[in-house]
Amino acid sequence: MTASGPVGPVETLSADLATSPGIAAAVEHAKASGRPLDVLVNNAGVAYLVPFETVSEAQFQHSFALNVSAAFFLTQGLLQHFGTGASVINISSYFSDKMIPKRPSSLYSLSKGALNSLTKSLAFELGPRGIRVNAIAPGTVDTAMRRKTVDNLPVEAK
Repeated sequence: MTASGPVGPVETLSADLATSPGIAAAVEHAKASGRPLDVLVNNAGVAYLVPFETVSEAQFQHSFALNVSAAFFLTQGLLQHFGTGASVINISSYFSDKMIPKRPSSLYSLSKGALNSLTKSLAFELGPRGIRVNAIAPGTVDTAMRRKTVDNLPVEAK
């Protein structure tokens, strides 16, 4: 989707960022505009709120693919296309270093903590090139993902 912003066009893209082909397609789509990128918002994410002992390898891999690898490889793939003063914004979570009340959140917190570590490392590495890298760590936001995980809680846990 493309819209007009105050200083030029704004484009959003929906893609399956859990896969290498999905990430490659998103990178190619962004490059095709021919314009330098001013902002990259890495907003892909998934939450498996299941007990530690029941986390499957597939859930672990999918969580890290979306919550960490997508941001890593999108930023890497688009690095040469950032304009002067560009920003990378990673959407993390308040729960990256806190537990979600009444819900097992080891995998979610682990993956969002890894995203925060990536953010700090990239800020250090890319800052000298004039590229800002920051994370936003919102608390609970009314999204489909939140409703799927929280609405099934008993009333006393809400």
